[in-house]
Amino acid sequence: ASVMAVSIASTFAGMGKANVGNQYLSSKLVGPTSAWKGYLVNEKTVQQAAAFRQQVLDARAPFSQNIRKMGNAAVAQIDIPGMPKTLAAHSRIDKAEKSFVGKGGGNFTYETIKNSDGNPIPRNLDSEYKILDNLADKLGANITAKGKVTIFTERVACDSCLGVVEQFQKKYPGVKVEVIDNNNILLIPRRLK
Repeated sequence: ASVMAVSIASTFAGMGKANVGNQYLSSKLVGPTSAWKGYLVNEKTVQQAAAFRQQVLDARAPFSQNIRKMGNAAVAQIDIPGMPKTLAAHSRIDKAEKSFVGKGGGNFTYETIKNSDGNPIPRNLDSEYKILDNLADKLGANITAKGKVTIFTERVACDSCLGVVEQFQKKYPGVKVEVIDNNNILLIPRRLK
């Protein structure tokens, strides 16, 4: 099964065109495979990203500055019978709060990767991991589930998260997972009054 991993340009000028993300792919144990390179973005994906951006802004808005302006937020559109239609997660929220899920049951292997400051971060804290982990908790042993999950994440998905996507698809082969990123641009809402 292949995974679509795409970066959406920071503006929508030139509808249907965007940079492809995840240029720094590795072949680590839980890392992505070469099948994830070189996907084109079509107009539907760009329009879908606009809706995802608003969902991220809405999800971040009721929180303190620490959540509104930092970390990574992701939202998922889920088209699997019997499952929630959307899930949202934030890298700095471990316990479910407001619109964000917390940590799930730990269904997948993950890596510890250094952040931009050089500090090692266990990647089960990442928003993409939390979304797929929570969805796997809900799907449980239903390995015959069929459908599609589209994850929109502000930052480019790391090798560990793309590896988790691959693990999820192996566990639930009838579920196609696509990852769209916002080209490392955080979406910062105004504080709700």
